[in-house]
Amino acid sequence: MFQNSHSQRRPLVLGAAKTCVGHTELAAGLVGVLKALASFKYGAVPGLMHLTETNMNPAIDCGVVPVHIPHETVSLPSKPDQTPQYGLVL
Repeated sequence: MFQNSHSQRRPLVLGAAKTCVGHTELAAGLVGVLKALASFKYGAVPGLMHLTETNMNPAIDCGVVPVHIPHETVSLPSKPDQTPQYGLVL
């Protein structure tokens, strides 16, 4: 799905709400949507709470899709007005 949509210059930024609010059970989808909307509103994706540069799983292969899993807050690239931004909540 994302194989040809991103590049090393513009990687797919992955985030997770679960690291901040825990298991939300029935509200998990809503929490994910709210996090995605807040990321677009503020132009940044917060880093994963317990992730550091040293504890990232080395078995994760980012070769097929250029992926960035942030351990610190990452700014989203700015887009011209009226250009849609996309997010996916799973």
